[in-house]
Order: sequence, then structure tokens, then C-alpha cells
Amino acid sequence: MSSHSSRKTVTTKTRSMKPRSPLWLLLWLILAALWAFLSGDWYVCVIGKQCVPPTTTTTTTTTTTTTMITTTTLKVAVQEFEKFYFKNNDSQVYFTGNLNSSYPIIKELAEEDKKLKIVGHYFNGEDKEVGLARASSIKEKFKSFDWYQSISLDAKKIESDFSPSKYDEFSLASELLVEKELDTFRIENQTIYFGKNASNPHESKKIIDFLKSIASQIKAKKIKKVHVVGHTDSDGQADKNYRLGFKRAKTIRSLLIKQGVSSKKVTFESKGEAKPAASNKTKEGKALNRRVELITK
Repeated sequence: MSSHSSRKTVTTKTRSMKPRSPLWLLLWLILAALWAFLSGDWYVCVIGKQCVPPTTTTTTTTTTTTTMITTTTLKVAVQEFEKFYFKNNDSQVYFTGNLNSSYPIIKELAEEDKKLKIVGHYFNGEDKEVGLARASSIKEKFKSFDWYQSISLDAKKIESDFSPSKYDEFSLASELLVEKELDTFRIENQTIYFGKNASNPHESKKIIDFLKSIASQIKAKKIKKVHVVGHTDSDGQADKNYRLGFKRAKTIRSLLIKQGVSSKKVTFESKGEAKPAASNKTKEGKALNRRVELITK
């Protein structure tokens, strides 16, 4: 073996290659394809699910006015969506809506202290009778409601000519009011009946006038003593109703003493719901059970 290592000559062949495309060109193509995909109708409709046109919502704004007219009655204008229309010198009502959906506030008329008042308008060249007839025509629309008989009617003169606002021949010619009786007490045979959610007895002219009469009879010695008994309906718990009856009787006794009657001549107690005057299964019966009796001797 030769003492010198044999050397191998390695020959490297270099292939000739075509020039490569710049990297930025490739990235640009990818981004362009992605942009086309994301902005295309297919993505918007299928992925985004936004092909359905937006729903247009129409909002009707109604102004409700509240006017205090006396210390005992509150009038609130009824919200109107569909409205009642009339022709000139005619009382036949034009109304195509549904009462319950057009006037949602009428549901409150089931409450015993609220009533509906319909005011028919009459214009220059029309008589008051036309206004009343218009109110009566509207009333007939409510004939299926339990409170139909309690509807009151009135007429109001509008100092202007009849001006059509619908189909060039119909005009608004009425207003509807919900009247809430604030003094919901009723007095009969020396018994004070309390309306549901009745106001403070101190503020009731009916009660004050009644107790003044009782006080006058005591002072004239026509009545020697008065025993005040508070009652309630059966709504709620019995112990709470007892306390409520006690509070009512004590309040009436206090008001009677304020009229100059000696406290020694006025006693009081509560029966709560224990002594109903009528069935508590009906609204009318409950109204008779919410009471304070004045038993005189």
C-alpha cells in the first residue's frame, strides 16, 4: 500500500434552474383569493346568513294626557291606534280595527273604580245632537264588554269647520276618556263601603259629611253611643285582614272624635274577614264585605 493516501476528486455538477418567483408575489395571490372569498355573495349568504332584507318596523307614538279636573275624579285620555271616523253631519261610525288591540288600555276598565267616557265632537254647521249621536255610535262598539252599561256620553263643540282627514270625507270627531273615581267610598244604612285600593278616608268628602251628621245627632242626644266595626273581604291572610279591619274602624272612630264627639262614646273593634255580608267568590260580594259599620244606640 502506498504511503500516500489516495485522493479522490469529487466533481460537483451544477444544474441550471429557472429563476424563482419572489415570495411576496405568492403571498399577494393568497391574500387576493381570501379577500374574494370573504367578500363574495356565497360567504355573505351561506356563512353570514345576511341575504334576508332587514325588517322595517313602524312605531306609532301616542301621547296620553292626564288632567286633574276635581279632587275626586281623574280623567286619562285613552290611547288611540285605530281611530273612530265620521262623515259631515253623520253619526255612523267608521272603524275597521279591533278594539282590544287598538285600545289596550280598555282592559283596565274591569277595575271597579274606572269607567269609560265617550265624547262626541260636533263642528260648525252641526248640532249638539250630532255629537251625542256619534258618542252613542261608538258606545255600541263596546256592547260585548261587562262594563258597557257604565259608559257615559257627552258632546263637545269644536270651533272649526268639519275637516276631512281620511279618504277626503271622514274626520276624527270624538275622544275617549278613562275616568277614575278617587273617592271610591259608598255610604248606605250607616255603613261605609271601601272601594278596592280605596283612598284615605281623611280625604273623602262623602265620609266627612256622613260623620258630621252622626256627630250632630250625638250632640243633640239623638244618639248616645256609637260602636264602629271594621270588616274586610277574604283576599290575603286572615290575620292581616283582621289588622286591616282594625285600622279601618280605628280611623273612622278618630274622624268621628275630630267632629267633637267624646272618645268615651265611640268604641271600635275588628271582625276582619270573619263576618262577610256577601260571598267572597264574586267581585260584587267582595265590594260589600269591605266595610265599616256604625252601630248606634
